[in-house]
Amino acid sequence: MEKLQKLSEHYKWAQFQSTKVALEIKKTTEMIEYVHSNFFEKYGTTNTKFNVLVILSRGPKEGMMLSEIGEKMVVTKANMTGLIDRLEKDGLVERIRDSKDRRKIRAVLTTKGKDFVEKLVEVYSIWIKTFMDGYQKETEQIFSLMKLIQDRTMVLNESI
Repeated sequence: MEKLQKLSEHYKWAQFQSTKVALEIKKTTEMIEYVHSNFFEKYGTTNTKFNVLVILSRGPKEGMMLSEIGEKMVVTKANMTGLIDRLEKDGLVERIRDSKDRRKIRAVLTTKGKDFVEKLVEVYSIWIKTFMDGYQKETEQIFSLMKLIQDRTMVLNESI
């Protein structure tokens, strides 16, 4: 709770409304990330590992190249290798070398990984629904605004 309190007070220096809004979005993201980290920690994983597992569970049965997973997550190849190493150590993922080109390595969920991600998606969906319950109209507005801000961010990034 102390961490969330500190995050909520961190950006009080902003003067312009546009700055305040941008910083409120950043602060909210940090707070949500913190709460997500606590949630996933209870299940012995992380948000990032969960994302990899979900990507693999929604991907082809034969698994996916590490670079394909990395592109969906926007992480470097080195980070992806480390993530797969940790998931493999946990027994949730295994690497399979391509029979024609041994340089190609696919990650595929193990039975344990399939069961784990299936159960965690269910628990997570219920948890996040309770977080957002009662805000149907607002969540639709927030979703639309976030999409607009994301589009604007892409334009802003190109001008840097």
